[in-house]
This record gives sequence, C-alpha cells and structure tokens, in this order.
Amino acid sequence: MKNLFFICLIGILSLFCVNVCFADNPNLQDDLIITIKPTKPTGGTRPRSIGDSDVVAYYSAGAIFFTFNVDLDSVYIEIMNLTNGDTWSSMQNDPNTSVVSISDEPGRYVINIYTECNDYVGRFELN
Repeated sequence: MKNLFFICLIGILSLFCVNVCFADNPNLQDDLIITIKPTKPTGGTRPRSIGDSDVVAYYSAGAIFFTFNVDLDSVYIEIMNLTNGDTWSSMQNDPNTSVVSISDEPGRYVINIYTECNDYVGRFELN
C-alpha cells in the first residue's frame, strides 16, 4: 500500500513539474514548424514525415532554422514578409544546418530556397 501511495505521489509531482517547465519556457511556445515543399517534384515516393523531407524548417524567437537532408554545396534562402514587404536573404556555403534571423513582426511570410538540386517553397504566418 505504501509503495502504491509513493508511486502515485511521484506521478502527480512529475506531471506538475512537466506542466510548469513547459508553461514557463517561452521558446517552446514560440516554435513553429514550417512545411517546405519542392517546387519541381522529382517523382518517387512522397515524404511520410517531416524527417523524410529534403528540407526541415522551424521558426523560433525571431529566426528560422533550416536542416537539409541532402548533400548540397550551397543554398540561397530568401524570406519575404508579404504583409509589409520586408525581405531577408542568405547565401549558405555549408548548408547542412542554416539559421536566418528575421523579425518577429506579425504577418504572412513566404520562403524560397534555391539549390543545385531543386527549388523549394514554404509559407507560414506569425500572429
């Protein structure tokens, strides 16, 4: 009976701790996964998960983080806020993992990515 009581107590405290940790971390609330799709599909099977895509991107705290799951020599990334016209661009010569800092201005955004293999586009909105 004592063991069951302690297991329940530990479980309740764990749930409380997890809830407090996630609620107090603003970065976890601000993360936004961005869907990036090729503009010229190469055929074959469709990606089944985010990890199967050539490009994975997410927004967090005023920056967009990119991971490329294909070998590339260089990548040109262009991001535009369609609401106010602000534009950011970046040329990456070592593109395995790239970060582009943008504002946290609310609006609709479009991402264009140009590589030697394919071009990609993604859209997201910040409120």
